[in-house]
Amino acid sequence: MLLQRPFASLATRRPFARCNVTSLRAARKPSRTRSYVTHSDGAGEVPQPSNHQMRVYALACAVPMVGFGFMDNMVMIQVGDLVDTTIGVAFGLTTLTAAAFGQMASDFSGVCFGGAVEALFVKLGLPQPTITAAQAQLPRVRLVRTASMTVGVVLGCALGMVSLLFMDLGKAERMKKQEELQTLFRTVMDQGQRLMKTERMTLYIRDPDGVHLWTMSRRIKITEEQHQAAWRYLLQNLSDPSEAAATSDPPAKSAPALSRVDSIKADVATRGHLVRSLMMCGWTQVEAEHLCPQHDTFTYDEYVEFLDSRLQEESVQVPLRRGGTKDTAIQNGEVVICEDIYKDPRYMNNRFGDMFSGARTQSIMVAPIKNSKGAVIGIIEMINKLTSDGEITIFTDDDQAVVDLLCKHCATFITVCEADPTEGANLAEMLATEQMHAALRSQTSVFA
Repeated sequence: MLLQRPFASLATRRPFARCNVTSLRAARKPSRTRSYVTHSDGAGEVPQPSNHQMRVYALACAVPMVGFGFMDNMVMIQVGDLVDTTIGVAFGLTTLTAAAFGQMASDFSGVCFGGAVEALFVKLGLPQPTITAAQAQLPRVRLVRTASMTVGVVLGCALGMVSLLFMDLGKAERMKKQEELQTLFRTVMDQGQRLMKTERMTLYIRDPDGVHLWTMSRRIKITEEQHQAAWRYLLQNLSDPSEAAATSDPPAKSAPALSRVDSIKADVATRGHLVRSLMMCGWTQVEAEHLCPQHDTFTYDEYVEFLDSRLQEESVQVPLRRGGTKDTAIQNGEVVICEDIYKDPRYMNNRFGDMFSGARTQSIMVAPIKNSKGAVIGIIEMINKLTSDGEITIFTDDDQAVVDLLCKHCATFITVCEADPTEGANLAEMLATEQMHAALRSQTSVFA
């Protein structure tokens, strides 16, 4: 019986099916229309998506990421530039710090508006992918999803960088350099005014056009009485250009309290008064029209605000009057000292500035600032040297030696600024560029 068991088992087996070579090859050849992948969790076999399904799925993954990348880079660039040109200039922050703030704002906008961006692209009517959740876990599908999202976000970021073509990329560096120089100049001017004991002291940078100067640091204080004197002169003598030309009386040394002050302050000046006042100080009519605010009438308080902005604001352009003390110092390259400009016929033009501001200029000293080549690049103006009793006196040779030293310090600061290989323009051109951009941003008067 034991010998018969193997043969008995053979008898129970099914006979071999008859087949040919073609059927065997067909059985070994895999199907091109559908294949199966078994999940590691034993959930069963998941069909591979077709090529059309993969293209639709890749498009659906890539398009929203274009929007996310565009928004991310655009917000980061704009916010970073805003921080760099405002807070960065004020507190001396680096560009990388400003970029970090921009990235924070970009991440914040992504969290807040990510759903809105996604909903926007849904409304575009793009074909919806038909891939199931199980198919989305297939290695091939995951690879396509990652690649599509990467391409989309890179393309979006590239589109967001287009805004760089329309931005002034050197603005922040110019502003930081200008602020650094102004800090140095303010320190020099504060120490110089305290040492020289003058009423007014101003540092000017020469404009390349040769007819304007830029104020870098000013130490001017106009009293209420001087404001009233300037207002009274404006109302009484500038109602007509011929009257302005015929009147040449200077303001009083210390203007007394005006009678009917309240009545005078209640008066109203026209825009024409202010335009003619600026033209008297050396501005052309076109420049004066641009500088004046656009409303037709001015009250006393509005005039004082305008006057203070012109006299106290730094980094503003002022005209260089031919034949004045500043022009003489620049043309000759030497220190100009005048005991009393009202007694010196060479400097009659300086009186018009007193008529505009209400101040009284008597003694004056103007010293040129020269670069290493001997060219005059700026000047320092000192007005009304004071004694210990507060009386106006003349400038001496010792004062000239001190101001020469101040000029050398300022020349060194300016030379260091212009020696930066990344900045081709000189300091005056930097200031002019900033004023030009400010004028483009706003058509209203910026007192340029």
